[in-house]
Amino acid sequence: MKHWGYIDYEDYPERYESILKEVQYDKTIVEFACGSGQIISKLKLHTTAHCIGVDIENHPFWRESKAEMVVADVMDFIKKPDKYDTVIMLNSFRNWNHPDKTIFEDWVNTHAKKFITSTNLRYKKKIIGKDAHDLDMELYYLDYLI
Repeated sequence: MKHWGYIDYEDYPERYESILKEVQYDKTIVEFACGSGQIISKLKLHTTAHCIGVDIENHPFWRESKAEMVVADVMDFIKKPDKYDTVIMLNSFRNWNHPDKTIFEDWVNTHAKKFITSTNLRYKKKIIGKDAHDLDMELYYLDYLI
């Protein structure tokens, strides 16, 4: 089974299109645990947003990306005061079983307008599609306004 960070977009165009529809007018987008960076890289090609991909290791595909790609641990990256229109963290967030997950949720609530993930959180949400594991991809509208 392919994980979404490594998918071939010709095979799964509806998944990418679901995200693009929600972020097409955003000014800043960050994707955490972006893996190969295909999602954030493709968003950079189809939006005017400042797009940032963050992962704990560098990937060969990053050389081709027009997005800003950052090697960093999520918890280190969120120490910066920057705010974003949209934060994306898909499968990694759902499987993150660590006390830092609550700290990250609190950070998202104060540093982003929207959060796209594939898990169930306490915020008002909208289902925008399915992820690579056929789970709901959810868009959360957060209270914070940049």
